[in-house]
Amino acid sequence: MNESWKENAILEARRKIQKYPFLKEVITLGLTIRLLVFYICNGLVTNSKKLISLAVLLVFFTISCSFCAPMFQVRGAEEQLISTEHLEEEEIVLATETGVVEVEAAGTDVVKQEVQPAGVEEVINPEAEAADDIDNYSSDEILANYNLETLEMQEDAEEGVSRDDWNLVLVNSRHPIPEDYEFMLGTIRGSLQCDERIIPAFVSMLQAAKEDGITLEVCSPYRTLDRQEYLFDRKIVRYMNRGMSYIDAYKLAARVVNVPGTSEHQIGLALDIYTDSYKTLDEGFGDTPAGIWLRENCGEYGFILRYPKGKEYITGIEYEPWHFRYVGKAAAQEIMEQDLTLEEYVEGL
Repeated sequence: MNESWKENAILEARRKIQKYPFLKEVITLGLTIRLLVFYICNGLVTNSKKLISLAVLLVFFTISCSFCAPMFQVRGAEEQLISTEHLEEEEIVLATETGVVEVEAAGTDVVKQEVQPAGVEEVINPEAEAADDIDNYSSDEILANYNLETLEMQEDAEEGVSRDDWNLVLVNSRHPIPEDYEFMLGTIRGSLQCDERIIPAFVSMLQAAKEDGITLEVCSPYRTLDRQEYLFDRKIVRYMNRGMSYIDAYKLAARVVNVPGTSEHQIGLALDIYTDSYKTLDEGFGDTPAGIWLRENCGEYGFILRYPKGKEYITGIEYEPWHFRYVGKAAAQEIMEQDLTLEEYVEGL
């Protein structure tokens, strides 16, 4: 039937062309449109069941991605959610492992300053974490463990800058930690650990700050995957306890906690630094003498202010004047002098 209809349509068009040759182009165009519409309609009718099934699958897939994905991120949420009483504790339990670490690519990173999105003020109150209850050490306590002359000899001599340098590995929401990334943990003091290659530069920076009358303290360097997952789950529970649904709580937690696998703390290259006179990890630290000194001098020792003010649209993280990342002296000086982010610097290499 389909073939006979097509043949009749073609014959009819030929007769009209013979009768009205000056309308040949118009008649041909009309025939083409008729055949196109016919084939489309015929295909829809013939494959209606398949098309309906495909549409149902697409709708189901979309709904599953939107609502089920969080379930895979928070492991056994109902079994593992911490009690409200335990949630109020702000201590950070730091890793004590030694030796080579193969980074697990599913970690998360806590942003110390709670973000207060517009429209949820009545639910979420800004919470700045105090450092009093976090395992931390002052610069004097750390410096007492080191021979500065020996450390200066241990600092690696830089031979140019390459995008493939270990200290320039870019970790953010768009660039998760490489699955094969490895590094050696070194101990700063006590339970505080980080990539052992950055310790000489960090200790030198502490000494320089001390000589300028600035006493610094450090907390939250390297963190384990388990600890990161606990902190992420804890954020969700807090928001749920304030009346939010699980989905809304998950989405908001993802805005104030780095998504899994994007924590620089997890690769031992980031340090949270504050001072004995200002132990709250919030924007106010940036206006203290210690915060100003770090911002002006960190580049000389290979560190950068990782999340600067006004660059949130690039880093995806709120301004954190206490969060410093090691990138090497050459890169750090260029980044800080030109007011760049690590993202901008790496892209330009």
